[in-house]
Amino acid sequence: MAIRIELISTEDVDELLEFELTNRSWFDLHISPRNEDFYSPQGVKSQISEFLSLHTHGKMYPMLIRTGSNEICGRINVHRIESGNGTGELGYRIGERFASKGIASKAVNRLISYLVSESKLGVLKAIVLTSNLGSRKVLERNGFRKVKDIPKYAELNGDLKDAIEYERTLLR
Repeated sequence: MAIRIELISTEDVDELLEFELTNRSWFDLHISPRNEDFYSPQGVKSQISEFLSLHTHGKMYPMLIRTGSNEICGRINVHRIESGNGTGELGYRIGERFASKGIASKAVNRLISYLVSESKLGVLKAIVLTSNLGSRKVLERNGFRKVKDIPKYAELNGDLKDAIEYERTLLR
């Protein structure tokens, strides 16, 4: 499936809210749920505004993943950017209807290419739950290496889950 990544925009509020509502229960199975306040036009608009402000200050790359027909199929971000040591943390979510189609791998690959040409980041990190085999494969296929295990990293559905930290050097 053809995809592209693009910087999120305030014009994406309605479509992004629909995407998040449609996939809410799917996401809640795999990652910590969002606050209830997020699931409204104002909540999404507020998040987009915050993310764009962080982007303006070099602290975040908030992106959407779109299909060839321009439909939002996921989100991919680099956040927790530390300019002093040139690191950032990768995060992404793919809608249920688009899972297991190679979209996450393509999006991570495209984001890495973008970061190499457009950023000063030297290392990209990612933290994934040990139970999320799909995301682990995505990272490993894109050149990430396991750095360390993180016991009891996050609570998901009432259980504490272990995670793995990965990292990848961004070569120029």
